[in-house]
Amino acid sequence: MKLISLDPADNSMVDKVLAMSDETNVHDRDAFAQCRFQLRRLITSSSDTDERHTIVAVDGDEVLGAALIMLPRHENRQMAQLGIMVGPRHRRRGVGGALLDSAVEVGHRHDRTVAVASTLFPKEGDTRWVDSRGFVTANGFAVALTLNVYRLDLTSSVATEDRLWPEARDRSADYELITFTPPTPDDLAPGVLALAARVSTDVPHGDIEVEKPEIDVRRLRESEAEDEAQGMIKRITIARHRETRAFGGYTVLVLKSGVEDTADVGITLVDPDHRGHRLGLALKIEAQRQLRRDCPQVRFIETGNADVNAAMLAINRDLGFELVGHVATVQKKLD
Repeated sequence: MKLISLDPADNSMVDKVLAMSDETNVHDRDAFAQCRFQLRRLITSSSDTDERHTIVAVDGDEVLGAALIMLPRHENRQMAQLGIMVGPRHRRRGVGGALLDSAVEVGHRHDRTVAVASTLFPKEGDTRWVDSRGFVTANGFAVALTLNVYRLDLTSSVATEDRLWPEARDRSADYELITFTPPTPDDLAPGVLALAARVSTDVPHGDIEVEKPEIDVRRLRESEAEDEAQGMIKRITIARHRETRAFGGYTVLVLKSGVEDTADVGITLVDPDHRGHRLGLALKIEAQRQLRRDCPQVRFIETGNADVNAAMLAINRDLGFELVGHVATVQKKLD
């Protein structure tokens, strides 16, 4: 076995890495929805937001595994964000450890002081997802945040939405709900930026130290361009106060090229000054209804919630989201 840096122009090697990722996804995560188009972009290019490196473990012409290292360019420059994949037929041979050591070394070379990664693990009694927490903790990582992964079947949620909607509509009557896809209209951009800036302070991050971003319209447009390059389409629903025009909250649904039947919840957030009006519930019902109307091929919505986010957990459970697994974010201080 040897480790090599991936040449983005080597289409044959890129395809082998993607094939290994597909095999790993089916084996470890019961074909948990992932976007090949997005992964190709991540392993072959950097962006205005992240500098990216990909290391591949090979044995002759065969790809055994790969590591993706993302180094934030703006906020959180203390971090190296890592992703490690090892093909299921090549485990227990030191491949994962070698890739992890090499990825951490990249972080060292770029003066990063903490490495952060995520790993899925199954819910109690379920064997469809592989539990990789033992691997990361054995290599010095500690769990910093655990999210519960929930899934909603849109084909069976209409009656629930109809039952919950009258309360959400009446309580949020002072707000209008607006749905759009990027590019964000110029007149909505300032409000969207203000809500996005709250993610670092209002969304649970566990023991991970996250810096508040300084986002402006230029960086918003760069982010939207990168989303498009990764094959992502975001559907953004905002709640705007009818009288003051203040933005009370928003939710984002993410569709990915090649993943026809599943959308992800990117974020749902309500500004503290606008809570108590059932905006979270109203936003999610409106977004689901619009998605069902515009994208009938999408059957499932998946989302992640921390246990400490009791309000959003309650909304998702009321809407019929069911627990399918967990994701642990882990970190390691770099000496």
